[in-house]
Amino acid sequence: MLTKAPIFAEVQYFFQTTIQGEDETVALVSTFDAPDPQLLAESSGALRVCQYKGVAALEVVPVKNITICIAMIPFK
Repeated sequence: MLTKAPIFAEVQYFFQTTIQGEDETVALVSTFDAPDPQLLAESSGALRVCQYKGVAALEVVPVKNITICIAMIPFK
């Protein structure tokens, strides 16, 4: 079984639509880049600093694929 790394994203909004005849609840999300590997390693995996991509990285995902809610605090 393949395990994918988590994708961090900001939910813009939720909506319902019909896909192949089935009603589905989905979310429009804007994704972040992968965490900075150096900061991740130096913090023993505790600090995940990601670059926000805004409207350049919009995706529609099934709500059931959202597994956890987190906060992304602006970091300089």
